Order: sequence, then structure tokens, then C-alpha cells
Amino acid sequence: LDNRRRVIENQHNIYLFDEKNTITVGFEYRDDKAECIKKQEVIDKMRTDYAYYLQNIFNWKRRFFFNVGFRVDDYSDVGTSTNPKISTSYLFEPVGTKLKGSWGTGFRSPTIQELYTPIYGNPNLKPEKSQHYEFGVEQDLWGGYMEFEATYFHMDFRDLIQKSLTGVDNIGKAEIWGIEAELSIRPIYNLFLGVNYNYIETENRNTGESLPQRPTNRWNIAIKYYPIDRFNVNLNINIVSSQYYSFEVIGLDGSFLGQRIGGYEKIDMAATYTLLKNYHSVNRLEIFGKIDNLFDRDYFEVIGFPAQGITFLTGIKGVF
Repeated sequence: LDNRRRVIENQHNIYLFDEKNTITVGFEYRDDKAECIKKQEVIDKMRTDYAYYLQNIFNWKRRFFFNVGFRVDDYSDVGTSTNPKISTSYLFEPVGTKLKGSWGTGFRSPTIQELYTPIYGNPNLKPEKSQHYEFGVEQDLWGGYMEFEATYFHMDFRDLIQKSLTGVDNIGKAEIWGIEAELSIRPIYNLFLGVNYNYIETENRNTGESLPQRPTNRWNIAIKYYPIDRFNVNLNINIVSSQYYSFEVIGLDGSFLGQRIGGYEKIDMAATYTLLKNYHSVNRLEIFGKIDNLFDRDYFEVIGFPAQGITFLTGIKGVF
């Protein structure tokens, strides 16, 4: 399947009442085109999406925030969808505690690949609709050198778009809920440590089973060190628990993989050196190197398809 996308975006911020109130208005245009030949049948499809959004953020003394907004998408193939969102937070300054919460709805049209890719695609897919809410707390500790954050989230889906044995299908009703926690520490000025943990539970409300391809536990440990001003080294440790599949699978090597894919641990490493900073028209010029899967672990992110082994990447990045 040959496909291409064009995107045009425009956004403006309007500040009122000494920047206590910020109004954001925006427009987005996207078109997707797909072409291929499938069993002597020529597929030539195009879809457009005109999106408009508006939000208003009010803040009082940088302690109380209230945000209300909405987005309208007008798709050429599935019609128009309007989705609101409300969020708020309050900071108790004497103790450094912030309480926050949000509610909103979502809409996802199937991608053109999900609709028309040969064998995998499903032209009968329906748009995915959702409603979500979350609430949480942020806490400064140790004089600002440590921060802790915890959030509970809950999402209800109708016609959830989900990979299946035959390609991609809709799940009539589904539910996802869980907790995300994060701890960040800066013990010295040039060292940052961060730990992120995600716990999720899922349910296909039509069958009562868990949703496939969603691990229950996921850890990420990040270490960033600046030995000198222009140079930093990053180490990321990812730990992912086993995940459920709704069908029995045979691997590419012919082995029987069953209905669960095992968890894995993966370590990535990166380093960046800033060559130039705020020099004439150059905002920043960096040289970087990255090693993914540092210890060349064998693991699966998608059942039956082994992930890449150790991978090296280097390059130059410029910001003007």
C-alpha cells in the first residue's frame, strides 16, 4: 500500500487580563491518499479531515487553573464529531501539593492503512469513540529536589479499534483503567533520576476477557548525567510484563507461542554534545549517538515477530 499525507496547521493564542486568561484557537487540515493493486483490483482512496479547536485557560495567581475547550473534526468519509474537554488543578503552596483532574471525550477515525492495507486492512471499520476521566496529585519534596506524581485514569470505549487474528476489527464496548506514578530526583545539580510506573487493567465488555497486547505492568527508569555543561549521557531501562493475546499464535520459526507473550527488559543509552549554542542564526547544533537494546536482548513487542537486536544511530541535529 502506497500512502501519503499532507498536513496544514495554524494556531493563535490570545492573552487577556494580564495573561490570566489564554484563549487558543486553531485549524488543522489533513488529507490521506492510498494506492495499491489488490488481486487485480486497483485501490485508489483519499480522505480529508478539517479540524477546528478552541480552548480557554484561566489561571489565578499561578495556583488555580481551569481549562475548557472542544475540537470539531469534519471527515469526508465518517462525518463530523465534536469532543469537549475540561481540566482543572489547584496548588496548595505552603505544602507544595497540587490536586488535578480532567474529563473529556475522544473520537478516532480508522487510519487509511487500517482500512485498505491488503490482507490486514478492514474497509468496514467504524470510528472509535471514547470517554475518559482522571484525577491525581503532585507533591514537591526535599525542598524541590524531589517530585512525586500519581494519577488514576479511566477510559470507556465504543467500537475500539483493535488488532486481531484477521487484521483489524472493532470491539463493541471496552474499558481501560489504571494508575500511573512517577518519582523524579535531582540529588546534585548535574544528575537527574526518574522512575515511571504504569499499572493498567482492561476488559472487553462483550466477552469479559482482557484486551490483548496491553501489558499490566510497565516500568521506565531514566538516568541523565551532565559531566560538563555541553555534554550529557542518558540511560533508559524499560521493564514490561507479559501480555495477553486473544488467539493462539505460531512464531515465524514454527514454535508454538500460546496466548501470552513474555515480558522483557531493555536498556537504551544515548549521548549528546552541543557544538554551538545561540551562535548567530544557529539556536543549537548538536552531535548525538544512541544505542538501542544495549545488551542485545531477544524479546517480542508484537507476538510472533522478534524485536530488533542491538542498534546504533548517530547524527547531527540543528535548530535554527
